[in-house]
Amino acid sequence: MLKIRTVRNLLALILVFATMNARSQDLTLNSQTISAPFSISQEPLRGNFLPNPGKEIILIGEKEGRGQLAIFAVDTRSGEYELYRHLPIDASYFAFDSDAELKVVGKSSIAAQRPLHRLYFLTSTEIIELQPEQAEQPFQPLLKVQSIFIKQSSNYLKRGNFVRYLNHDRHPDFALADFNGLNLYVSSPLQAQGEAKGEAPVDIGYERQQLPITPVVEVFESSVSYTRRKWFLADMNQDQLADIAWVDDGKLLVYLASPLGEFSSQAQQVNINSRISGQNWWDTRNADGSNLDQSNLDHQNLESMDDINGDGIVDLVVRHSTSSGVLDRSNDYQVFFGQVSDGSVSFQQQPSTVLASDGTVGDIQFIDLNRDARQEVLMSSFDISVSQIIGALLSGSVDQDVLIYVQDASSGAFRKSISKEVELTFSLSTGKSGAPIVKLADLNGDGYKELILSADENKLKIYAGVNGDKYITNRAQRFSLPLPQNGVFLTSDDLNDDGKEELLVRYGDEDDAQYHDDLVIISAK
Repeated sequence: MLKIRTVRNLLALILVFATMNARSQDLTLNSQTISAPFSISQEPLRGNFLPNPGKEIILIGEKEGRGQLAIFAVDTRSGEYELYRHLPIDASYFAFDSDAELKVVGKSSIAAQRPLHRLYFLTSTEIIELQPEQAEQPFQPLLKVQSIFIKQSSNYLKRGNFVRYLNHDRHPDFALADFNGLNLYVSSPLQAQGEAKGEAPVDIGYERQQLPITPVVEVFESSVSYTRRKWFLADMNQDQLADIAWVDDGKLLVYLASPLGEFSSQAQQVNINSRISGQNWWDTRNADGSNLDQSNLDHQNLESMDDINGDGIVDLVVRHSTSSGVLDRSNDYQVFFGQVSDGSVSFQQQPSTVLASDGTVGDIQFIDLNRDARQEVLMSSFDISVSQIIGALLSGSVDQDVLIYVQDASSGAFRKSISKEVELTFSLSTGKSGAPIVKLADLNGDGYKELILSADENKLKIYAGVNGDKYITNRAQRFSLPLPQNGVFLTSDDLNDDGKEELLVRYGDEDDAQYHDDLVIISAK
């Protein structure tokens, strides 16, 4: 294996305490920089792709217009990441996905049984499996498929979100939108007896089933657009199996799963507020095909289905957007708590609780800060006004509030608990905007998540997570390192299964070219 450049508290990646007096809860950070033999263009994939200790990291990017892939594994002697394999990516591959980060709905122990994770690529006719341990042919054709994606070659790759756990065996399944419905490819062991006896690995086949979840079709003067529908996996009848649900014209339609891995061909209807849509307002059209009038906008869109209040029953999260003009726009998030009646999940017509802010609310993240099974909410908010726009044009930045809401244990209602501030930057010359770093991660392994914010172009502020009603400390530590212009390029994961999350930082086109092939891994001692 090739030795990779490591940076430890030196040069561009120096991590420095801004406070003079260290305290017991202070963090001490180390870093390693691994350099890919190409420019990185995708979020790093983390998972057990090889039978080695710790998680491997797969980087995807391009060099001289061709897709590239690099696998990094932990060297058992040095304990650091080193390059395991570098492979070109065929131009016929236009999407990728992995089972490494899949969330399992229902029987949560199934995913843990899988010995190795896999990376999959999609062509117009096939799913290709990457088998990195194969020396001669690591890219192995797995399955013939049909979908709306008719593309013979591509000069870039996108995360495809086509790998799912559908039947709760230890093998991933696939779901692809087609012109006439949603095609499901569910794994089916061909040598069940051998698998049950712990003998040689079984061969896996796939059973295809199509559900009538048709794409959104838009007809224009000289073109036709097909867009896949948003659908969800949720246990809607409390049988510990993942059912498929989607919204159509204000109705929640549910295809129930069977223990054999099939889904009912006829949908059951679950009553919800009839104004809830399955599309974003900007994708919704008037009768004449025009966009919705923003001077009189009132739109509700189902964003997610998840257990928010920790009672084991799926809930609805709905984004409510209102506008009386471009500069008078607001949105909030409505949560409808699920309840069980006669073995089926149902929802009230009015929201159980509402998440709102004085400004325009951006994307929100539900995350359990204190291990009580109830989800807290991390959201960002900013004001849109004439004075704000003028100030932003002069300064190149606008203030953005970072808010954390917590649930009341008895009612489930949310209240604002934490408020911080970051800066959202943009460039008039390029027309591009940056995004601040706003992240929650348990860096020291104590079970409580730290709040991580960008302070300026080269500093992080980290508020330590604590037990109790405050959730984080009042005092932040500051660490210096080059930060990406786009804050979403900072992610986190527990790479070595020690209970501590590492921070992973990559860089994009708006950052200095010397960092385009770098991934920085930051860990707490």
